[in-house]
Amino acid sequence: MNAVDTAHPGLRDRFREQVAATLEEVEDQVDGARGYLVEQLWPAAICYAVTAADQFRDRPGGHST
Repeated sequence: MNAVDTAHPGLRDRFREQVAATLEEVEDQVDGARGYLVEQLWPAAICYAVTAADQFRDRPGGHST
């Protein structure tokens, strides 16, 4: 996480804004949506992005070998 935060200092805040915007859309449907755990989602978001980028690099066509 530190490497991502250092390389992209505003990325976590942008993620927080995206989550907040999404939660505003569903706030009336989900109890406690405002208290959603952004900090707990951040590592998962980074993991997903790194995995997707790595897979694309290894298999640009999206097919397994």
